[in-house]
Amino acid sequence: MMTRLLAVFAVLMLANCQPVKPTAGASVGSTGPDARVGAKSGRVGVSAGTDGVNAGVNVVQTENVSVGVGTGGVGASAKVGNGPVRVGWGLGGWRIGI
Repeated sequence: MMTRLLAVFAVLMLANCQPVKPTAGASVGSTGPDARVGAKSGRVGVSAGTDGVNAGVNVVQTENVSVGVGTGGVGASAKVGNGPVRVGWGLGGWRIGI
């Protein structure tokens, strides 16, 4: 499963033709704490964390709001003020993170 997910992600990254940027974050939510690292290229991202491997695509992406769909289902997040904190809601519940 992991190999297939990474292969699909690699194809999406190449098709996206945008630079790949590393990502990292931590959050706490209705399912408990989570820490993750990953990579993002444009609207496509993949990450591995304490709750497993995830991949997704942002359907709506602005500076303050993002709405996406991925292996964890549909979710949305919004930036709180001018800082790095985001509040998110989705099929897995809510989360607050950076």
